[in-house]
Amino acid sequence: LVVAKVAALTGADATSLALVNADQKTRTQVASFGIAAESRKGRTRSVETGFHGWVIRTGETICVEDIQNDPRAEASQMRAFDACSVMVAPLSARGRVIGSLAAYHRHVGAFDPHHLELLSTFAAQAAVAIENARLHAESAARMRQWESLQQVTAALVSERSPEAVLSLIAQKVGELLD
Repeated sequence: LVVAKVAALTGADATSLALVNADQKTRTQVASFGIAAESRKGRTRSVETGFHGWVIRTGETICVEDIQNDPRAEASQMRAFDACSVMVAPLSARGRVIGSLAAYHRHVGAFDPHHLELLSTFAAQAAVAIENARLHAESAARMRQWESLQQVTAALVSERSPEAVLSLIAQKVGELLD
């Protein structure tokens, strides 16, 4: 898992990965590691708030040595992770930011440029993997649609009764909507 590897390689106490939702106004934490990891997974927040939100909006990587003195910090982040330092990198795919990857540490100034480079590298790789998974799922869904249409077409040109054709259409529509 990316978040565990980032923590191991950077010495972070906690890491999290957030993805932008379809509405482009919110983000959901889809993976986390370390302090309070499970309690934060699945949480949805505005892209207008916090370090994740700032990175998603700007597309810029940040490293904050002392989050207590940074206006972008969310109080819930500081409490949940007991964090003092954070670095966040965007997940970019096909020219747009699809999410962000963050690493938190309990000590001020815990991250150096090498850590930031590692985080950025992992973020770039994670973005490619996430985009590939999305494209694969999209392709599989289109294939299912095509197969269903082909079956309906075959039924239409066969000598089936209209009731049988309508039943098949209803079945295939139901399968596509599941």
